[in-house]
Amino acid sequence: MGPVVRSLTLKGFRSVRASQIVFDNPTFLVGRNGSGKSNIADAFAFLAEAMTLSVNEALDRRGGLTNLLHKAVDKESAGTLGIAVELDHDELTRSIFDNVDNWPPEARASQIVNARYAFELRALPNYRFEIDREQCVLTRTDGSKVWFDRKKQNVETNVGMSAGKTTHLMVEGLLVLSLIGSFTDAFFNVAKILRTMRTYSVEPSRLREMQDPDSGASLKRDGANAAS
Repeated sequence: MGPVVRSLTLKGFRSVRASQIVFDNPTFLVGRNGSGKSNIADAFAFLAEAMTLSVNEALDRRGGLTNLLHKAVDKESAGTLGIAVELDHDELTRSIFDNVDNWPPEARASQIVNARYAFELRALPNYRFEIDREQCVLTRTDGSKVWFDRKKQNVETNVGMSAGKTTHLMVEGLLVLSLIGSFTDAFFNVAKILRTMRTYSVEPSRLREMQDPDSGASLKRDGANAAS
C-alpha cells in the first residue's frame, strides 16, 4: 500500500526556499542537525492545524507568519509562503458507509483517485497576512475533475449550488477546504486526511520512564505512552 501523501511542495517555508519531496513507503529524511528535517515535519503539522483551527491560530502557535517565512533574497518571492500536497489513495473515496471494492462499475468510474491541494499566504504590513491563493483539484477514475479555485476572497468551483459562480468569502483567515470539506462530499475525505495527520517527536528518555497505562488509542507526541 502506498502512502496517502504522494508529495509535498514547499515555497518560502522556514529554511526551505523552494523544494518538492516525493514520498515512498517508507521515506527517510537524513541530514545534519539544522538541515531542515524538523521543518518538513512542521509543514505537515501546520497544514493539519490549519484544517481545524483558523490560519491565524496556526500561525500564532509558531510566532506569526514572519517567523515562518524564508529569508528570501529575491523580492519576487519575499513575503510569501506556499504549501502543496498531492494525495493518492483509496481513502480519497472510501467512507465509513461505503465499501468501494463492492461498488458497481458506473460508481467506480466516479471514484476519486488523485487530489492536489495547495495554498499560498502573503505577508501584509503590521504583521497581518492574506490567503492569496488556494486550490483543490480532484481527479476521478474517468479523468474528469472536481475543483475549487480561490483568489484572495473570491472562490469559483464546478460542484454544488455554487458551480459556475463566483462566491465572495466574508470570513477572512479560514481556508476554503476547512469549510467546504465539512458539507461537500467531493472534498470531505481530502479535508479529513489532512486534518487527521499527526507528527511526532519521540523522546528516548520518555520511553525509558515508567509509563502510566492509558487507552493507547493514540500515541502522544513525545512517545510517553508507547507501551500502551
